[in-house]
Amino acid sequence: MQNFDLVTSNEHLHYSETMRNVIGQITTLWDICRQDRKNSSASSEYMTES
Repeated sequence: MQNFDLVTSNEHLHYSETMRNVIGQITTLWDICRQDRKNSSASSEYMTES
């Protein structure tokens, strides 16, 4: 899965500060994990080329 959208279909949750924070944290964690996966696959490709 490349991406997901927790905001558009859940606009009613924007009225709750807690839910905005939860959605923001989930989105941030998702982005960090995707970057880590991308970096680890790039470094493993580099290791196999050497």
